[in-house]
This record gives sequence, structure tokens and C-alpha cells, in this order.
Amino acid sequence: MAMAGLENTAPQGSWASSNVAPDAASASLSAAAAPNPLIYLDIWIFGGLVLVVLLVVTARFLWRSLKPDDRDPMDRLQPWEDPDYNPDDDPGQG
Repeated sequence: MAMAGLENTAPQGSWASSNVAPDAASASLSAAAAPNPLIYLDIWIFGGLVLVVLLVVTARFLWRSLKPDDRDPMDRLQPWEDPDYNPDDDPGQG
């Protein structure tokens, strides 16, 4: 049964023979399967940098959240927030 343009299903003579030896084809496939890791060195560096930054940020967050705040709560007030501050008693104000 002939279909449009596909009358001969057997491979042509030029198709049957390959110019590439089977050993060379398998060697190129194995080389493509295992690329050199130095090709992706920039990806490793950027990925490692991202991991280090995430680790540092997470460690700082955990350290600050778990560490008790040993400062006096009154030390954190601004002068205008301090109920005991009287600007008339402050010699530095002119």
C-alpha cells in the first residue's frame, strides 16, 4: 500500500551506511552524559554564595530572637518620649 511519497520503506543505500564509526558515536554520547564540573563553576559559586548568605541571615535572626535583651528599656527612649525628661533641667540644651 503506497502512501503519499512513502512508496519505498526500505532505507536508501546512503542512509544505511553511516559516516561515523559506532565507537566514536558511543564515545561522544558518554562525553555528553558526563560534562566537566568546571564548566558549571560559576553556578556552583553563585549557589554557594546564596547558601552562605541565607545561612548568615538565618543565624543572625535566630541569635537576635533567642538572645535576651539586656539593655534597660528606658535606654531606648528618645528624649521627647521619656516621661521623666525635662528640657529645662538639661544643661546641654541651649
